[in-house]
Amino acid sequence: MAGYEAIGMSVAVVKDGAICYQDAFGFNPDYLHPDRKDSIKKDGLFRIASISKTFVATAVMQLVDQGLVNLDSDINQYLPFAVRNPRYPQTPITVRMLLSHRSGLTDYQYGKNRNSLVAFASGGKEDLKPFFQEYKPGRRFKYSNTGYNLLGAIIENVSKERFDRYIASHILNPLGIKAGYNVSDLDAANMPTLQVIDGDVLVCGDEMLWNGFFTCYRSQYAPMLPMMESFPILISDEDFAMVKDHLRRIFTKAGIRHGQYNVEMYFSEKRELFVIEINARQGGNNIPHLIELHSGIDFDKMLVTTAVGDRAYFDAVKKMDYTPRYITQYVVFSREAGVLEGMDIDECIGKYLIERTDVRNIGDEVVVGMNAGDSIARLVFDFGDKETQQYFVDRVEELIRPVVKSV
Repeated sequence: MAGYEAIGMSVAVVKDGAICYQDAFGFNPDYLHPDRKDSIKKDGLFRIASISKTFVATAVMQLVDQGLVNLDSDINQYLPFAVRNPRYPQTPITVRMLLSHRSGLTDYQYGKNRNSLVAFASGGKEDLKPFFQEYKPGRRFKYSNTGYNLLGAIIENVSKERFDRYIASHILNPLGIKAGYNVSDLDAANMPTLQVIDGDVLVCGDEMLWNGFFTCYRSQYAPMLPMMESFPILISDEDFAMVKDHLRRIFTKAGIRHGQYNVEMYFSEKRELFVIEINARQGGNNIPHLIELHSGIDFDKMLVTTAVGDRAYFDAVKKMDYTPRYITQYVVFSREAGVLEGMDIDECIGKYLIERTDVRNIGDEVVVGMNAGDSIARLVFDFGDKETQQYFVDRVEELIRPVVKSV
C-alpha cells in the first residue's frame, strides 16, 4: 500500500464459485477532516466508474436474448432520434459497434455537456462532425463513453424502463448486489433509521438562515422513498449545532456565497453525521410552500431579493419571532399496480387536513411507489401541537390508503 501510495482497497478472491479470501485495507479520505481516517470495511461501497459499462453490456445482451435487440441492426431502430456519422451518412452504426467501441464516436461532448445526448436529438441544428472520428464506422477501435450513453438510451427505449431501474431490477437485485447508479439511493438503503434530516438553507454572504429544516420520513415498505415531511425538525440542539457546523464548512470550502440549498443528512448509529446530498433548490415536492406554512417565512422572496442586493427582507427575518405551526405533508404512494379508484382517509386524521393536491385522477393507472414521480397525492396537515403531530406521523400509513383495483 505504502509503496504504491494507495489510500485503500477491498479485496475478494473467488475460487470454484466461492469466496476463499476477503479483506479490506486502508481508509476512506475525509476532506473536511484531513486528520480523520475511517477504516475501509469489507462490505464498503466503491465508485467503480467505467467498470459499470459491464452492467450496460449485460443489460443489452439480456434484450438480445429476448429477441428485442439485434446486435447487427442499425441503432436507429432502437432510438427515438437518428445517429449517423455525417461523413458517412449511408453507413449504419450497429449495436455491436457501440458495445465494442468501434462506432467511431468520440467523447467531444464531454468538454461541453457531459453525459448529454441532446445534440443527437437537435433535429440537425447541431454540427455532429466533432462527435465522430474521420474514419468509417466499424473500421477501428476507439474507446467511447458517448457510445455507452447511447446504449443506455437503447435499453430505456426498448425495455420501457428507466435505465437505473432496469439495471437494479434485472441485474443487481436478482444477484443480491448492493449497488446502483444513484448515490442518494445507496446511502438511504444503508441508513440505520427511516428519519432523515432535511431542509433548506438560505446563504447570503457569510450568513445562513436555518429556518427551513424538517424531519423527512421514509416508508417502511420502501426505505428509499421519501413519503413525509414534518415541521419542525425533531432533533436536539446539540445535533442541530453539529449539522450547522458541518454545512457551514462545506459551503465555505465550496465558495458558496448565495443561494437556497436543499440538504439531506443523517446520523449513523455511532452518531457520525453523513451528507446524502446538497442541491440548489429547484421547487421540489412543495417544500418552499411548506416552509412558509410552518414559519411564515417566504424563502423564495428572500432568495430573489437578496440576489439583487436587497437585504431588507432577509434582515427582517433574522429578527423575526414566530410561532411555528406543526405542519406535515404526507405523499401518498401505492403498494400495488392497478387503476386508482379512490382514497381512504380515516376521519380521525382527516379533520387536520388543510390542503390536498391530487397528482393522479380516478381511473388513472398507478404503479408501485419507487420514486417521487410515482406519487398519487400530496396531503398537508396542520396538527396544532407536537404530541398530536407525532401520534399521527407514527400511524399515517395505516390511516390513509389509496384504493387501487388490480388489472
